[in-house]
Amino acid sequence: MRRIAVVAVLAVALAFSGMAFAFDNEPEGFRDLKWGDPPTETMEYFDDVDEFMKVYSDPDASNKLGDVYFYRMFFAYYVDVDESLKFAGVTLFYQSKKHFETLQTLCKSRFGPATDEDYQEMLWEGIVTSIHLKHDSIEEEGFLSIDSTRLWNKYLERKEQKQVEDAEGDW
Repeated sequence: MRRIAVVAVLAVALAFSGMAFAFDNEPEGFRDLKWGDPPTETMEYFDDVDEFMKVYSDPDASNKLGDVYFYRMFFAYYVDVDESLKFAGVTLFYQSKKHFETLQTLCKSRFGPATDEDYQEMLWEGIVTSIHLKHDSIEEEGFLSIDSTRLWNKYLERKEQKQVEDAEGDW
């Protein structure tokens, strides 16, 4: 489960590496957390995605959004060049098609039409925030991810730079 969560957080990051658009009511964080904030006192370290991203959980955080209950919530923190941790996003995991449909309604109502939509997957890509809602009809579960566009792009740039540096000696 730990590996699946880390892979899901990384997959969300890759989904938002493209162009940013705008959408209604673009959030500047999630609940009381703003992009770039450090972990709260109630958060517990969960795992590393890699050296540039750490994942935390918060047992005190509400696992509810409207009528949707999330069975797991992960908070992603970008490790900046000065080693400070900056809140970069949250991924909320749910079960059931009913929760997906409810989240679709809530997201469309709050953020307007998705900037990109496919079968059981919606994206709202903004200058400040990117939102990804996805449902897997085979597993009957999915996730809602809300992420800082700027911090995820910084993360991806550093990760790419490290890959180039690591491969330099292989030539």
